[in-house]
Amino acid sequence: MGFNLNVEEYKFPLDIFQNDKKIRVVHLLRAPNDDEINEYMERMSEFDTENNVYKPTRNKAAVWLWNQIAVSVEGYDFNGDFEGMKKKIPLTHKVPCINEILSIAGIVSEKESEELAKK
Repeated sequence: MGFNLNVEEYKFPLDIFQNDKKIRVVHLLRAPNDDEINEYMERMSEFDTENNVYKPTRNKAAVWLWNQIAVSVEGYDFNGDFEGMKKKIPLTHKVPCINEILSIAGIVSEKESEELAKK
């Protein structure tokens, strides 16, 4: 497994519904580097000092990673620069893309990626 070193960007099309109309958007992501993957793994759980336990924070970690590796998006009706647009893209659009790219890298299995997308 792992990333195809000949591919600079990965395209992740998503069908979304806006005002009862189906729209196709596309997220272009570059492969995360080792430091970003390690940071993502660390961010997947935070220590809750009050209850002395780790709590899962997969979605927060996925949004962080998406913000690091997103190259561009297509199909959104946002004005402004891409950095400003990043904040407007919903979590429910970012997480499936991250699950897919982590599946490509072999960090999560394809089955786990599908199960995470349902949540």
